[in-house]
Amino acid sequence: MAVAPSATHPGSVLPGRVGGKLTLIATRRLRLSQAGENRMKPPVSLKVVAIVALLWNLLGCLAFFSDLRLSPDDLARLPEAQQALYAARPAWAVAATAVAVFGGVLGSIGLLLRRKWAFPVFVLSLLGILVQDFGLFVLADGATLAGPVAVAMQAIVLAVGIGLAWFSRRAIARGWLV
Repeated sequence: MAVAPSATHPGSVLPGRVGGKLTLIATRRLRLSQAGENRMKPPVSLKVVAIVALLWNLLGCLAFFSDLRLSPDDLARLPEAQQALYAARPAWAVAATAVAVFGGVLGSIGLLLRRKWAFPVFVLSLLGILVQDFGLFVLADGATLAGPVAVAMQAIVLAVGIGLAWFSRRAIARGWLV
């Protein structure tokens, strides 16, 4: 017996006339082909953004590891204000930095692979940036200790984090990520 989808309940099927109506299998194939049509071929800009984001976040990882490798002698050679900043920095802010940079790398890889999970990973990275900035600028008064260049750099980092989360969400909405 042939079946056709109900107009009032698209997910249900009703018995149809034999010979002229869609069968259940044909209906499923039609739905699958329509779902495939909703996914657009991504523009070249997706790959460009993903590669630039990956390089940016790998630089963040490099800076993070360089920061962790500072010896007491290296710290002693820093200006007094930066030494005070390092001393005032809580461990959870350093952990938040790790979440930010490693989340950024993983999210960028997700973009390159065209995976939807890139969005929540970029959101996690953005949360890491926000927690890091809270520890740096609110609790440790990093704006005064590190100076305007550090404030500007962190503003750029925050803008990139927001931009990557927004871009990945937009890429999902446009069907570029699966």
